[in-house]
Amino acid sequence: ALDCIPTIICINVGFNIPYNAMNNAYPAQACQMDTRLFGQQLNGSFFSLGDAFGIILLVPLYEKVLFPAIRRYRGYHLNRSTKYVLGFSFAIAANLSAALLEHLRRSKSTAEVADFVLCPEELIGSSSCSNGYLLSKCSPGASLPMTRMSAFWMGIPMFLTGAGEILVNPVVYQYVFEEAPAPLRSMLQALNLVAAGSISNAITAALSPLVPENLNDGRIVYFYYVNCIVALVSLLVFLALPEHGAARPVDPGVATSLLASMDRSASLLGSSLPPTSG
Repeated sequence: ALDCIPTIICINVGFNIPYNAMNNAYPAQACQMDTRLFGQQLNGSFFSLGDAFGIILLVPLYEKVLFPAIRRYRGYHLNRSTKYVLGFSFAIAANLSAALLEHLRRSKSTAEVADFVLCPEELIGSSSCSNGYLLSKCSPGASLPMTRMSAFWMGIPMFLTGAGEILVNPVVYQYVFEEAPAPLRSMLQALNLVAAGSISNAITAALSPLVPENLNDGRIVYFYYVNCIVALVSLLVFLALPEHGAARPVDPGVATSLLASMDRSASLLGSSLPPTSG
């Protein structure tokens, strides 16, 4: 049971710290971009739908096209470590793409002539505008102008986050199920959730001073860079861990998901075996 703990900590904490940017930094960044759709402003959290779309679109693509193609042409399934590396790479790429978008956004909003969204004629003189610029309703106090750059660009880091999520979370859940002794499975799955939630969120909260209220006054890109460093270090520590024994072959009577690790059989969910009596 103790052998599982380093992997649980490295994978969950290392992945979820860059993942957590989806819950705080990405929406904050979107709120200082042009969030309008058909004339109505959207909340920055709306763009987290990019993560959901990524999962919905990529799960069948991975399961029905990509992984079977790798199995046919390479002769092997992707193991856990490879999926972790790919998942972490997507999470890091998501933070780096957000940093690039922020460089572009900030260059427009802090230029000598700021490129903010102009106040519509019918709203001039109202609380929705200030100094001739339209204010973002989801910015702190609804007091900050929107940069003239579509917030839908934030769908890119959101989508990449979803692409990484489906390569990490199912795999680490299955890892704990298989590697933990049966009497301790519930306890280690609970630790798995604590590492993914409480521990990673506590670290993200400690990094929150790197996310300024007004992104034009601070540099949120440092938050993204720290996320990438933490993820990379955690992944390298995981890869340095010793292997925990030889893998069992996949039981041909069990229908496994290709998203989970194929170097061991998955849980009996979806099993094609008949139920045992008694």
